[in-house]
Amino acid sequence: MIRFLRRRTVYLIALGLGIVMFLYTLPILSQLRDRFVYEFFKHKEFMFYLKNAKAPSKKHLGEEEVINLLKRYRITPEKIQKTETGYEIEIKELSWSLLPYLIKDFEKNFRILTLSAVDNTGKGLFKVRVVLGQ
Repeated sequence: MIRFLRRRTVYLIALGLGIVMFLYTLPILSQLRDRFVYEFFKHKEFMFYLKNAKAPSKKHLGEEEVINLLKRYRITPEKIQKTETGYEIEIKELSWSLLPYLIKDFEKNFRILTLSAVDNTGKGLFKVRVVLGQ
């Protein structure tokens, strides 16, 4: 059997192809490393801001504050009752256009424990029941 290539030649060719492949993928590996470092420091920055963030301050929950908030929207509640967990508010007919703004203000000022808004009429008038807590 005749050998065209010696073992040493095959090894040198394989080594040469390996070096060419390494040099070809070097820019891709550099970009991958840069992207990894960027994401790592972005994560570290996020964790720093998260650690140093202050919790938003909520208002003291009281019947007067709740009534004042509802008066801003010209809403008269059907029932405001103090319970063990906070205040339970029932509003008989609330327009669909006011509901998102009211929920936003409730979330901004107090903690919403339970929220139920049902439109049985189909006219966009909701019966709302909200339980606010500390």
